[in-house]
Amino acid sequence: AAASEASRDEAGAVSERPRSQGQSLEAALAEDAELKVQQARKIALRWRRIRARDGRVYWWNRKTGQTKWQMPSALEPLSAFELDELVPVASKGRNKSSTASEKGGDTPGDLSR
Repeated sequence: AAASEASRDEAGAVSERPRSQGQSLEAALAEDAELKVQQARKIALRWRRIRARDGRVYWWNRKTGQTKWQMPSALEPLSAFELDELVPVASKGRNKSSTASEKGGDTPGDLSR
């Protein structure tokens, strides 16, 4: 019988996943980490970081319109370098076609300071 390993999804639920015979736990974990990075790279393309006039940076999801102060948790597997390359910080009002500037207010309206 093939070995299995327990893993947790984002909600914290534990699921069993078969591990191929001969694959070490370290190799399986490395493969899992690489898959998370690949998924994060795809998700990063939906987000923009906007520097508000007060200097703070917020996140804007181009697809859903959601804004938030904290980095989306799905992007945590990315290195700081990758994050800067995939989601550069745009200054508010400089490039209205790629920022949320035209959406109103200076910062995410549904969030408090």
